[in-house]
Amino acid sequence: MTPSVIAYILLLILLFTSCSSDHAGDGTEIESYFGTRLTAAAVDSALEAAMKKYNIPGLSFALINGGQTVHRKTLG
Repeated sequence: MTPSVIAYILLLILLFTSCSSDHAGDGTEIESYFGTRLTAAAVDSALEAAMKKYNIPGLSFALINGGQTVHRKTLG
């Protein structure tokens, strides 16, 4: 799988989860752009699974809503 396809998949994961949250943390619920709710731990787990599947050694990301960071994590 090419790096551009991997980047596209990771961006889709972030798009579906990056909208709002009360505060960052594993138990925090994050409301997606489409109104569904996920926990921060579920977002982390999905990204860790994608990293393992596509042999990505490290990743740093932040979910931003209204200029506020609602979740951030460095993996790998």
